[in-house]
Amino acid sequence: MADERRLLRIASRLKQDLSTEILYKLKDPRIGFVTIASVKVAKDLSIANIGISVMGSEGQKNAAIKALTDAAGYLQNQLAPKYEMRTFPRLKFRLDESVERAFKITKLIDDAVRDLPADESEEIEEIEEDADDDEN
Repeated sequence: MADERRLLRIASRLKQDLSTEILYKLKDPRIGFVTIASVKVAKDLSIANIGISVMGSEGQKNAAIKALTDAAGYLQNQLAPKYEMRTFPRLKFRLDESVERAFKITKLIDDAVRDLPADESEEIEEIEEDADDDEN
């Protein structure tokens, strides 16, 4: 079993290397605009769960996941020699919707603040300014 620091180091490096490989080496048009949002490596180093964020429709997201899943073997073969490991983790791609959820929450907050009467929104701004002053 690998210790936490090693797992984090491998995950961080894997995130960078996968980003480069996907951007420059994969020519599959189904991939589109993909961002690697997270990489979590299992304690036994057998699996790396890669969370991706895809801008586009549900169909484009599903197509990107399918394309990356199809290319997982190729990506493993390209990356494994760069790592000094007995076995290289199997790559499993999944959709990470945390970025999308964050955008939706931010929009809901902005809409709620915009819909407040003028005097209440001024109070909120004053509270935010006071909080910023307290942090400094």
